[in-house]
Amino acid sequence: MKTFILIVHYKNGKAMFVETEFREDRLEEITRIINEYPLASLIAQTQTGLIAEHIPLLLIDEKTLRGHISLENTLFKNSIVNNQVLYIFKAEDVYISPNYYPTKFEDHKKVPTWNYQVVHINGEIKFFQDQKTKLAVLGQLTKQHESITNGENAWKMSDAPKDYLMEMLNHLVAFEIKIEKIRDLLPFVQQTVDGWRVVLIEPAEALNIASSNALLKTLEEPGERIVIILLAEHYLKLPATIRSRMQHYALDRIEPTLSQDYLLQHLPDSGETQRQVLMNLASQMPLQAIQVANSEWLNLRQEFIHDWLKLVMQKNMPMAIATKWNKALSFSDFSQMFEYLLFDIICVKLNQSIKNIDLDFGVLAEQYTLETLFNIYTELQQSKRFIEQNVQGNLVVDELCIKLMNI
Repeated sequence: MKTFILIVHYKNGKAMFVETEFREDRLEEITRIINEYPLASLIAQTQTGLIAEHIPLLLIDEKTLRGHISLENTLFKNSIVNNQVLYIFKAEDVYISPNYYPTKFEDHKKVPTWNYQVVHINGEIKFFQDQKTKLAVLGQLTKQHESITNGENAWKMSDAPKDYLMEMLNHLVAFEIKIEKIRDLLPFVQQTVDGWRVVLIEPAEALNIASSNALLKTLEEPGERIVIILLAEHYLKLPATIRSRMQHYALDRIEPTLSQDYLLQHLPDSGETQRQVLMNLASQMPLQAIQVANSEWLNLRQEFIHDWLKLVMQKNMPMAIATKWNKALSFSDFSQMFEYLLFDIICVKLNQSIKNIDLDFGVLAEQYTLETLFNIYTELQQSKRFIEQNVQGNLVVDELCIKLMNI
């Protein structure tokens, strides 16, 4: 059996996996542990002392955990210092005897150890008492665990009487943890083992002050056979104290001519304009451009623009248009297409270059103010965060089409 420890830290929405002797850095494995062992141990320092609670959590994305507790829970009733908490998800563990090693009987140079899997998460906790957020969190947790436990016979929140459900909600408070901090990097790099240790931090410019200070101490005394790599798109945003202790290597993007040649090789029937559109949508990354070329929504953009104009100019049939697009694309594909188009309309309003250079956004841009466009984007993002609960994607598209019409 291999010994490996999962120590997972997040900063500004990006996961960083600190390597140990037998590292496990696959995001799917870390997600598996959180999903299969959701009852986490929470540790927090409050004004009245240290507290520990055991609360099931749901991993929403790479930067967010959600849960709910009773209003009477000490976690909510006590003031948490700086709103910082530590969550520990524990999976399997087992004692390892020296007798398990064949070489023990040859040289007896073996000692007992313990194999275990844990995920450590540090972050800032925020409480919510509005009914909408509490319903969303409760719905997400219920859907996750009921689908595992009961499958097609899963209990739904709608099974309970509405007045009873609302009464229960009045006794709950929802919370969200934004995962952000690096704290166990120093113990890791100071361990003494054979071989090299590699620490990768990305994006390095997202380090907050506390994380930067901890990293600076590590850079000053990293130990032997340690390689620390910081990846940053904006090198000058790194603190000068950190930059002065690192070697700087600039990795530029692929030359446009090489990217175009690559696309031409893999998409021989594409025209020059089409290849440029693909590179624009893929942020000038040719491999991503190939994926965009194979997406279902790419060739439907002009048709949606036509329907969008009908909504704005004729002021009718929003549900018919919504139904059409709910059937044509999955919500994930539709939202990706819509965001690209929305961004370009915003760019037209700001007199900036657009990505979909094969489309005309002039008429649509005249119909909306910048404030309206930003509001549409904000509301779409909020809807996407709740899409995992009982709200269906088609309802989000229905609401969006009504908003696009009522300007």
